[in-house]
Amino acid sequence: MSDITGGTVFEGIIGHENVTHYLFECVKRDRIANAYLFYGSKSVGKIKTALAFVAAALCKNRGCGECNICRRVLQLKHPDLVVVEASGKNIPVEVIREIRLMAYRKPIEGKYRFFIIRDAELMWEEAASTLLKVLEEPPDTAVFILVSVSPSSIMPTLMSRCEKIRFAPVAREKISSMLTAMGLDPDRADLIARISGGLPGRAIRLFQEPWHLERRENVLKVARALKHADLATIIDMAEELYGEIIAPVEEMAVLYRKKKQELSDMMDESALKRFSKLIDEEYSRERIKEETASVKDTLQILSSWYRDILIMKECDDEEMLVNVDYIQEIETESRVLDQGTLVKVIDTIDGALKAVDQNVPTQLVLESALTGIQGVLRA
Repeated sequence: MSDITGGTVFEGIIGHENVTHYLFECVKRDRIANAYLFYGSKSVGKIKTALAFVAAALCKNRGCGECNICRRVLQLKHPDLVVVEASGKNIPVEVIREIRLMAYRKPIEGKYRFFIIRDAELMWEEAASTLLKVLEEPPDTAVFILVSVSPSSIMPTLMSRCEKIRFAPVAREKISSMLTAMGLDPDRADLIARISGGLPGRAIRLFQEPWHLERRENVLKVARALKHADLATIIDMAEELYGEIIAPVEEMAVLYRKKKQELSDMMDESALKRFSKLIDEEYSRERIKEETASVKDTLQILSSWYRDILIMKECDDEEMLVNVDYIQEIETESRVLDQGTLVKVIDTIDGALKAVDQNVPTQLVLESALTGIQGVLRA
């Protein structure tokens, strides 16, 4: 941030200048609210900003980024920072009851104790009501940061107690500059910035894990072949995409099995049984999270293809495209497909994304999406 002097932790955040400036002013003026709601798309920078805010509030130098306090906050090891995550499909009420008790205890080291609640929309009514009781009469030393991609799913009375801070997608130019600073050539940086959709975290993953870009190539190959494929080919396409989605999950399973094996060499049978259950539960949560994120990524790549064609048809503006490396194919398709068809295809994909949230099996989602798209294209 240009208007913050010193080696502040806020300087590493890409975009969100208004947000980081405001939060730093809160720290400087010692006007920190008891509850905030950070909301915006996944990977846009909410958690990174929340941690920078906590570090700035607890650090004697307002977030130098170098001291022991800042390092422990950023590593999630500070005793006055509690990070709450979902267990399976929700945040259990027992966890919220526990942090309610902690909120009324004095901080261990600093002036405040911070509670970051990730995926706050996953608090069911009882958990949300329990947290609301704290926020109705909050202790001066407790600060809650609710983080959400879907604030409309949070209990309205709980939201009303929070200061709301929106995280908008980051400008493509800023993400591209970040990537070139990391050593990527400008053309590749521009492409990844477009694909990232304004999400710095996603851009970094695309840069660091090239297989994400390989998945994109395969999905776009399916999109280009879909109209003329027969049913058997569509099923094969869906199976291939599913295989790519499940591959990281299977790798994860191997790591968890290795973890359990290592524990078996160190523990007696009773302790091993207890810890194995915890590991299995952790694996189940991570597997669901990984598979859900992967199938959504696949569907969003599909959607970006048809949105690009629609943009080219309506606006003829290359600057607005995501898949700019396929400009010739996009121009060709834009002359063939009409606006109504493209809108229906995009709606079909949106329906598939909703099916993912409703826990429809991944392979069935893919098969339904591909056959549905083809049906629209051939109508």
